[in-house]
Amino acid sequence: MANIPEYMRVRQYVLDLVMAHPDTDERIASERELCKILDVSRITARRALKALIDDGMLYVKTGKGMFINGGKWRNHAFTIRKFYKIMLIFGEGKMVYLDGFFMDVMEHICSAFKHLPVLLQPLNLVSESDKTIEELSMYRPDAIIWIRPSSSMMNAIEFMRRTIPVCVVGNKPDSDLFAASVDYRKAGRIAAAWFLDKGLKDLAIAGSDWNTGIKNEIYEGWKDELKSRNIPARSCLRIDKEGFSEEMEKLSPELDGIFTFGSDFPALDSVLAKQKSKCRIMVDENYYGAYGSIRKPDAKLIIFPPELLTQAAMALFRTLSDPSCKPESILIAPSVKEEFSL
Repeated sequence: MANIPEYMRVRQYVLDLVMAHPDTDERIASERELCKILDVSRITARRALKALIDDGMLYVKTGKGMFINGGKWRNHAFTIRKFYKIMLIFGEGKMVYLDGFFMDVMEHICSAFKHLPVLLQPLNLVSESDKTIEELSMYRPDAIIWIRPSSSMMNAIEFMRRTIPVCVVGNKPDSDLFAASVDYRKAGRIAAAWFLDKGLKDLAIAGSDWNTGIKNEIYEGWKDELKSRNIPARSCLRIDKEGFSEEMEKLSPELDGIFTFGSDFPALDSVLAKQKSKCRIMVDENYYGAYGSIRKPDAKLIIFPPELLTQAAMALFRTLSDPSCKPESILIAPSVKEEFSL
């Protein structure tokens, strides 16, 4: 089973020493001492140290040892003010590429932190799942923002919370005392209400993977709104390779309105364009789904607003900078925006 690369662990250990004493030309542990402390080979220790020398963090005094390069750091902001190391993780921590949704998340997180003494570390986990806690601990973050972690990551989150604040963003609201989320059930209600208030009653909600907590909450809210107005709800239309197009071709001529998710919209767009349907369409704000579409959606359901990220970031910073500030749960109301734009 793959573990964390040993040289990365050594490099991080030494880098933490550098960051702890950035303004002095201080001797650090030798290769031999690092091997003993961290139980690694000389080759591994040498590889880690060479990387730090190449980066200008360390320098060698012949016959005296390895020293922190104080000249690189002296009068740097790090030596004048406390900087907080905040780790940013998406999903299961394996997201090498970011789509439009996660680019937008990154943009707003960076915007919230860029004028604060924060070092933001986007992290892709390289270890196997049973090594997640070890890898997270290795970096010694002061705090973590975790965007929509899967249930398999909750054990690691709870472990890290024993020593540092971890803010979970964008998951289904629950009893978590330090989470930022949206009332997704209410989102389903206001989506249905948008159609109904326009006198459109022959409606459907279409999408894939209804077992996810967020989508199921939206569907339950959709049904709540229809029930409150004594309107029978259609069954969920499920996107799959075999049946979705055929099902939509049969049903869409009868429909006044359809809600679907941005990631599922391309499959719906091709059917509606073929039929030249005038059915009203609402999607969520997963931007890339409407790129290149033939039929533009009529409205957008905002279920991940920028203020969700801004408030989460600022709440996390307050818990770090003010010892009297306790973690808090944040719940944002969803909204609908007409005039869909990319």
